[in-house]
Amino acid sequence: MNYEGSNFSTETVEITLIHDKEHNGYTAISKQFPESVSEGETKGKAIEMFGVIMEFIEKDKLNKPDSVDNFDQITGLLDFSSPNTMYFIQILQRRKDNPGLQKDVRVINNYYIYEATDMIKLKSRIVEDCVKYNARAYINLNRLDTQVIALNTMKSIADYLLNGQYQQVKNAYATACGSHHSEHNKKWVVDIDTKDETFINDIITYINELYVEAKSTNKILARIPTKNGVHLICNGFRMDKFMTKFPGMTVTKNSPTVLYINL
Repeated sequence: MNYEGSNFSTETVEITLIHDKEHNGYTAISKQFPESVSEGETKGKAIEMFGVIMEFIEKDKLNKPDSVDNFDQITGLLDFSSPNTMYFIQILQRRKDNPGLQKDVRVINNYYIYEATDMIKLKSRIVEDCVKYNARAYINLNRLDTQVIALNTMKSIADYLLNGQYQQVKNAYATACGSHHSEHNKKWVVDIDTKDETFINDIITYINELYVEAKSTNKILARIPTKNGVHLICNGFRMDKFMTKFPGMTVTKNSPTVLYINL
């Protein structure tokens, strides 16, 4: 039987009706939408309820975000007050998201941000990379000194040439960007892999207590959404005390955070 789903779809849905003789009713199912199963006293009622279920499913899909987009928030965190500094963005394809990948992480592209307007200019290309390759965009919020990067690029190129690694020369600049920073007060990343607000707030509260205890001007700078939780971007704190309170947490002292994920 064909059922034209006027409320939830413009395409024809193939529905199979199963007669339940014991309860004198009908069950409607579809191979196209195996998650939808409806019941009714009559064939018409079973089909009608199938349509209602499909409508709920479609509304639920519309309400779900299709990406984690942190462009606006992260752009507000960037600091270009010091001359000759920049930020480094990488588009990374991960085996966790792409089971057929032959290695854990594959670099798709690199982008370099020299001023805030670069984020606007490059956003469409970055998002396109993420969608096309089912990849993620990451940005390190610790600034890079362009002179230091240039000098270390030259050193890397010389090392590659001396070792006969000629094909690696093209990667020298990105490698230098991933290995150096010029921040005196580094931005740490606390990776919280849950959306449990109580747990997240407990961590935020304790980090602030550590700052007060140390009489430090350091602070939590931002809360960046990730796919499964949040990244807290913050200045340094007493790592030993934090790990005693929250064992097993991941805290990195010079690591990227999520700029964009296509869900």
